Amino acid sequence: MRCKMKLDSISRTTWGHSLEFSAVSDGSDKDKAFWRATPSGSIKLAVLNEKAIEGLELGAKYYVDFTLAGP
Repeated sequence: MRCKMKLDSISRTTWGHSLEFSAVSDGSDKDKAFWRATPSGSIKLAVLNEKAIEGLELGAKYYVDFTLAGP
């Protein structure tokens, strides 16, 4: 499954960073197609590795893929 998410916030915490994403709900026709399939949703991540968030842009849209990892 693939979702299109927007990075809504990056917060500094005492242990690293907190990132919050929400499902894309407006914009291009492609964005609207994702919205029809996933009209709401959010993802919150705690990130300890500073390098892992380099290059992420607040307000930018990202694809999030869910792939079965196995047992």
